[in-house]
Amino acid sequence: MAAKPSTAAEKALQKIQDQVTCGICLEPYKQPRLLKCFHVYCEQCLQRLVRGGREGQSLPCPQCRQDTPLPVGGVPGLQGAFYIHYLFDIQDALKKVSSSDQTMCNKCKKFEAVCFCRTCGFACQRCKEIHQDWDELKTHEFIDLDTLTGDVTTLVPPLKKTLFCATHPSKKAKLYCETCDELICRDCIVRVHRDHQYDLVPESFAKQEKVIVDSLKPVEEQIATLERAVESVDTQSAAVVEQKTAVVAEIRTAMAHLRQALEARETELVGQAEQTAQQKLKTLAAQRDGFELQLGQLRSCQDFVEESRRTCSQGEILRMKSPLVKQVIDLTGSFKPETLALAEQADMVFAHSLPELVKTCQQFGKVYCHPVCPEKCRASGEGIKVATRGQTVAVSVEALDREGEAYLRPVDSLRCELVASDGSSRVRGTVKRRNQNIYDISYQPQTTGGHQCTF
Repeated sequence: MAAKPSTAAEKALQKIQDQVTCGICLEPYKQPRLLKCFHVYCEQCLQRLVRGGREGQSLPCPQCRQDTPLPVGGVPGLQGAFYIHYLFDIQDALKKVSSSDQTMCNKCKKFEAVCFCRTCGFACQRCKEIHQDWDELKTHEFIDLDTLTGDVTTLVPPLKKTLFCATHPSKKAKLYCETCDELICRDCIVRVHRDHQYDLVPESFAKQEKVIVDSLKPVEEQIATLERAVESVDTQSAAVVEQKTAVVAEIRTAMAHLRQALEARETELVGQAEQTAQQKLKTLAAQRDGFELQLGQLRSCQDFVEESRRTCSQGEILRMKSPLVKQVIDLTGSFKPETLALAEQADMVFAHSLPELVKTCQQFGKVYCHPVCPEKCRASGEGIKVATRGQTVAVSVEALDREGEAYLRPVDSLRCELVASDGSSRVRGTVKRRNQNIYDISYQPQTTGGHQCTF
């Protein structure tokens, strides 16, 4: 008994299930109709979208929104998606292959199938050998169930559905009119297509198939081009993500250095404040000690005189009067009021330009969306040195990338502004591209004095 590739078949069955399901009702297709964009939906689903589907209306595709003009007859007049029926046949075949039950031979119906004939269907070993013995069957193509890979397009042959004439519904359409590009029956030849170019369907198909295949060449070329474009987008998207990671890391590193610099400066400034305050306090402490010494001497003098007056006799006081007065005069005579001026003041302040620093920090750095590196670009010409008020001067700017190489793509974001030192005048320059990476910028100063030219 041949082992059946149920896993591969089940995967293929799931894949084809998606292909035969309408994107609107999410059910298997019923009367599938083909839109101009080659998307397929049920006829009834499309009719609900256009409320009847009258001729002259445009039907937007629910998936891609491309409009499809409705033909005569409305939605029912749209091209039928015949290959959907082919997919349903593939689905039936896959269900048999993936089933746990034995798949019987479609010919003899006696033995289990071991292969699949694209013309006859499932075949047992005996019927397969008969195919190989008969000349008329040798051209049939077989797929062994043991090696089935799930390539659903190889399972069943193109449909051999009987088609009938649109003009004579009871007659089989066995002919193809090349003049009118339509299937016809033999009655049509007599009445309408007598002098037209026509042939049997198989012979006409052999010729017309090449037209169909040739018409697909631009499609294949455009698919290849778009696939390369998608690949380029994916590659560029990955590069953008990678570049973003690098730029963010660079930003964080720069900000970390900035924070370190600010913290180092903070430590330095706090140290300066501590050192200055310590020196001032040391000076004031020394001055205070001097004041305390003099104050102690004066208080001792005061206490001695007052104590003597309180405890000594008048005679004793008179006896010591002359030396006492002399000592007091000597003590008070050495007192100098000008020495009482404070040696230090609480005059320490933190001098800074915080608003400007905050603004600088807010404007610090810039993320560019093009590879032109402003730091690498070079400006030249007399216009960046000397200019005359009211007269046009020119400056040339060379656009360079981060490697210092010429940046050859147009730089639409290049701007020039001339600003007076006092901010009283701002002038926009005119930018013209001279060649691949050289830009000529002209401007007219409106005031005298120093100016800053920014590119």
